[in-house]
Amino acid sequence: MKSENLYGQTYGKTSFVSSAGTFERGIDQTPNVKFNTTMKNEFMQHDASRHETTAQIVGVNRGPEQYSKPVPPQDVMKFYGVDLKTTDDVVQQEALKRNAAAFFQQSADGDFSAPPPG
Repeated sequence: MKSENLYGQTYGKTSFVSSAGTFERGIDQTPNVKFNTTMKNEFMQHDASRHETTAQIVGVNRGPEQYSKPVPPQDVMKFYGVDLKTTDDVVQQEALKRNAAAFFQQSADGDFSAPPPG
């Protein structure tokens, strides 16, 4: 038996491959065999579709992606109690910030405070 480049696997695996003769022997090899590395052998080509995804392995079947329509800014302002009829855009934005901070109990420096017990 000649010494070949079989490393990075257990003794049992290399012995089996050697006895079965399923590895390339000799020095005159094609470049894809000659310059193959252990990392290339273990690396999974993630952009190829030939391997199972994690969802397929665990049995999750996803349906088509569904997106909901975003909430219009006017509805957000109405929720926070901003008057849309009598004010301009700048005043509306400031009122939205102030009312949203009050809704989330946020102080002027940006910290959130817990609601008082009671």
